[in-house]
Amino acid sequence: MISEQYIGAYSKFVTQELELISLHNGVEYAKRIAPYYHQMYAHIANNPHEYIIFTESSVTHFEMEIAESVEPIRNVLLPLAELNRVPSEVLFIPRVKISEGLWDSIINIHVTKLIRQLFDETSGEDFETLRLYKPFDRNGKIHRWTESTSGIYFLREYQKQTGIQSKSLIKKLLYLFDNEFVRQQKMWMSEKIWIHKDVILAYENREQVR
Repeated sequence: MISEQYIGAYSKFVTQELELISLHNGVEYAKRIAPYYHQMYAHIANNPHEYIIFTESSVTHFEMEIAESVEPIRNVLLPLAELNRVPSEVLFIPRVKISEGLWDSIINIHVTKLIRQLFDETSGEDFETLRLYKPFDRNGKIHRWTESTSGIYFLREYQKQTGIQSKSLIKKLLYLFDNEFVRQQKMWMSEKIWIHKDVILAYENREQVR
């Protein structure tokens, strides 16, 4: 459950955001979009027990970014939300200024379940391919291992056994869904690398026996 401080921060955000929209996009546009923001805030204020700080959830920022921006994914999420009676105005809640020096975001607990269902269970070749990979820091331990002697040896042996080339196991970008998916990777994951689940498992097994 979020605190009064967070609820107040979202109230201020709505006021300030609509003022900025009115200034830069016109009063009429601000009037059209105002109900969306007011409904978002009303749901937060009236149901604080349904909200948690985003980093305490099982959802990553990258997942939320592509769910909002990549049309084929969003087109699955929106009817899923309607089916589960989750208001569309609380699917994508922005990061706001909570206090001086603190910017943070929240998420509805029902939305976390939808996002997990979306990425973990949705059928389709793109979703199934995405589930084979996880993103890691390019300078992190697991990626450094793939470039070490033991890591390279594993990749060679794996390739011999399966015929899958190492470049297919470790990717800078995944070309899935549409061009917007690639753009989001470049925007939000410039320091990340996609590593295949079998490589991750091999690394974890190696760490356990060390």
